Amino acid sequence: LCDSLENITHSLCTKEFQSRRSSYYWLCNALDIYCPVQWEYGRLNINYTVVSKRKIKALIDNKIIRDWDDPRLFTLTALRRRGVPPEAINMFVARLGLSTAQTSIDPQMLDAAIRDYLNLTAPRTMAVLDPLKVTIENFDELGFGHSIGVPDFPLNPDSGGHHFVAVDRDIYIERSDYREGEGDKNFRRLTSSQPVGLKYLGIAISVTHVFKVAFLEIDSSRRGKIM
Repeated sequence: LCDSLENITHSLCTKEFQSRRSSYYWLCNALDIYCPVQWEYGRLNINYTVVSKRKIKALIDNKIIRDWDDPRLFTLTALRRRGVPPEAINMFVARLGLSTAQTSIDPQMLDAAIRDYLNLTAPRTMAVLDPLKVTIENFDELGFGHSIGVPDFPLNPDSGGHHFVAVDRDIYIERSDYREGEGDKNFRRLTSSQPVGLKYLGIAISVTHVFKVAFLEIDSSRRGKIM
């Protein structure tokens, strides 16, 4: 009755309410009031997490999680707390479509939708977390300047905007992007026998020499006194 009294035009619910549609319509017709359209759809399950409101409430009541916005959940408040844009959620739902069948998907599908949206809207920046120094021996012969322009939105050129990255004889790559020896055929990055291209520079580099320096760790448990 609340749907009709509040002028709800469509009542959307999961398939377990399908058997109650006849009683839903019977009561509205018996009282001679408007019958909202009831539309059932299949439940969406996401692997490795809980989406049932009843089960989430039990987790909160048992103090396993703190609230509905726990970042491990996939509720709208939890996704908002994780910084997921609402447009990415709409893109994710649109890709799934509407079905009466129960569906189970992996969280990677949501991650892909978020990535696709941010690729078009978020400025691209780069960072090397575990640096490995690479010296380009013939850098002076290549005629590059001291910096190159890098687009802020590589997948959305119409957005415009760019920033500059310093270029020198010595550059730094991620340590995981280099592997000694021949490696396996599925490793597409730099190896002793496999050259790779440098993005935005338009050149390929190959390994000619490898120099290793011993790394000494400081033992903080041993302390001395300066006299």
